[in-house]
Amino acid sequence: MYYKSEEQVIYVKITFLFYVLSGCYVSTWRDLLKLNLFKKGLYFLCGLS
Repeated sequence: MYYKSEEQVIYVKITFLFYVLSGCYVSTWRDLLKLNLFKKGLYFLCGLS
């Protein structure tokens, strides 16, 4: 399965900090939630087929 390397984790943290500092974190969280739901939907559909 998919796993995060240390580089990816650091990148995510820096990206997260950047969004928080730029004040865009509210819309970013909304987008992340949509993306998460979209991915879960895809996994669900793939699981059915």
